[in-house]
Amino acid sequence: MAKHTAFINLGIVALDPDAPVPLYQQLYERLRDGILAGQLAAGMRLPPTRVFAGELGVSRNTVVNAFDQLTAEGYIESKVGAGSYVASNLPEDILELRGHTPETQTPHRWNRSDILSQRGELVAASPVRRVASLPVPFQPGLPAVDEFPFKLWERLVAHHWRYLPMSNFGYGDALGYRPLREAIAAYLGASRGVRCDADQIIVVAGTQQAISLAAQILLDPGDKVWMEDPGYVDARMALLGVGVEPVPVPVDGEGLSLKAGQKTAPDARLVYITPSYQYPLGIRMSLRRRLRLLEWANR
Repeated sequence: MAKHTAFINLGIVALDPDAPVPLYQQLYERLRDGILAGQLAAGMRLPPTRVFAGELGVSRNTVVNAFDQLTAEGYIESKVGAGSYVASNLPEDILELRGHTPETQTPHRWNRSDILSQRGELVAASPVRRVASLPVPFQPGLPAVDEFPFKLWERLVAHHWRYLPMSNFGYGDALGYRPLREAIAAYLGASRGVRCDADQIIVVAGTQQAISLAAQILLDPGDKVWMEDPGYVDARMALLGVGVEPVPVPVDGEGLSLKAGQKTAPDARLVYITPSYQYPLGIRMSLRRRLRLLEWANR
């Protein structure tokens, strides 16, 4: 392998610090394109990371990260004590030898049923479509993030992480941070009249995980669950994911229609409702309807 070091035209690797793409990713792309275009010949030695970083006016970590990605993808080769070299056999060359050039390769069309479980099929077949990338005003579940005190939060995090005991960097309580669970128990007692203690509370990643865990414990695959219609779509997805059957039940002026639920799925094993503030209509379930629902559940 040649021992001479590449003279890299800095115009090839011009970086834009104002671009949304990280600098290391920009450098990786510039070097990769230069290698593929033949501007950096196979076997040519690349500058040491520290020297290269100085020439580019970036941190050494930026160059190291770019080199690491190029090495992982087979564009350059590194030898301990000898530096980094442009690879003699590039990934594209290997594909050509096998008759799979990016231009001529016909991608394999996977059948969804070949890779998904029956539960995965149910979730994938749902008519729900994500629109998270669209700007939607008044998004439910999202606070006014522009009002969040980011600067204060940054200062607090920077201050407190220095004093964390080493034990905090290991695994914590499987149920969640105990002081938080104690605070939640106190809040539920004061606001909802729920008598519980910290040992009866589990801190999870979100509503869907809570629904999924509860369904796995309380239900068997194929069991039916009443759900408000309209209702929380992601709860339906969580239930489908554990193999149970969500049954839509219409909502009237008093909340979920018990009569309609009994007619549609009298053998339902569970009811998912939002009685205090129905989602998304905002209806409060009447006391009469709540008592009837509890009576039905106790049978």
